[in-house]
Amino acid sequence: MTRRPTLPAVSRNDDASLWIEDLFRPHLAISLRRMFGGTGVFTGDGPDRRMVALEADGELWFKCDDQTAPQWEAAGAEPFRYAKADGVASVMSYRRLPEEALDDTEVFARWVKLADAASRRAARTKARPRTKGKTTAKIRPHA
Repeated sequence: MTRRPTLPAVSRNDDASLWIEDLFRPHLAISLRRMFGGTGVFTGDGPDRRMVALEADGELWFKCDDQTAPQWEAAGAEPFRYAKADGVASVMSYRRLPEEALDDTEVFARWVKLADAASRRAARTKARPRTKGKTTAKIRPHA
């Protein structure tokens, strides 16, 4: 069995962070944040900041949703899974970046666009109030 190529060893001395920034720079303005024992890849600022990818164990995982899942599945990109504290596996809405994307800038750009679009849709969904048919009233203090 052949081993997938991975990012440079993530010693947290910023070698991997620089490598991720270099990959994304021609395609999307990003910022990085350590999380999940790895690195979160974000775009946007302030309230418009959204996560488009994550690095974990030397692998890049890109944001996915129902609209983009068929393309990720067709590429054989497995979903990101992790074990919760109780040992139960949890699946997140991120897919492993296909190997050929690391060698081909145009292929990488295509996956970045899909992940960016999925993160935009997710941000819009989170921004909507969820009332489930209930009406809400503002309560003002009595004068």
